[in-house]
Amino acid sequence: GKIRLFMKPAAPLFQAFFGLSPAGGYAMLLGLLCGYPMGARISSELYANHSISKNECQYLLSFSCNASPAFLLNYLAWGCLDGQIPAKLIFLPLLLADLLCMLVFRILLRPGRYRNEKSPLDTRAKKETPSILSPGEILDISIMNGLETITRLGGYLLLFSILNAALSHFWVFSRKTLYLFSGVMELTTGLHSLSQSTLSLEQKYLFSMVMVSFGGICVLSQTRSCLDPSLSMRTYLIAKLLNTGLTLLFSLYFLKFIL
Repeated sequence: GKIRLFMKPAAPLFQAFFGLSPAGGYAMLLGLLCGYPMGARISSELYANHSISKNECQYLLSFSCNASPAFLLNYLAWGCLDGQIPAKLIFLPLLLADLLCMLVFRILLRPGRYRNEKSPLDTRAKKETPSILSPGEILDISIMNGLETITRLGGYLLLFSILNAALSHFWVFSRKTLYLFSGVMELTTGLHSLSQSTLSLEQKYLFSMVMVSFGGICVLSQTRSCLDPSLSMRTYLIAKLLNTGLTLLFSLYFLKFIL
């Protein structure tokens, strides 16, 4: 129950610029800072706990699920692109595309109209943390909840990495399509394969931006595993496809006029 209190000072800003409640603003911030699939998980939990409406939750899914700044800077910019691409050329296309996605889905979904909508009761067994529990009990529940989530996400990562390696072994098409396909399957493995390729720096940059903006089928599966069953993946998938197209356009522009 402390989210609204924590976000209260910034509530007018989130309402005016993003059309979000204080709880929705909290989900947006964590989604931007913590990376896939934290935005989806927090949004789903807030919806299940009746802190946001279903409409606001679907709206959050359209723009709050992204790669984290730490991943973009450390793994992509320095690990895969060897620091040859300025960080601003990685962050700006992604942020601009995400902002446009947010504006599009704010018009389509109009989350502010359903601010008082009641979320249906979540009938699934959940690890609750009522106020009557001691700090030690709450900590224990939080640790086990985190371990369960990490295990689930790690399982998907392992599964798709193995599948990616198997399909790559029997790939009969061009190597360029293999790099893109690998990134569409599993983001980290795809970026690593791309960094080892003989493609030009410009091609690596464009391919990696497409991979990062879409997230891959592995991230899609991770996101689905975090969502309440009553929530639809349609908004998330459409938004990621739109985001990928916009990111590619912005990346091409920056590549031509700035790099």
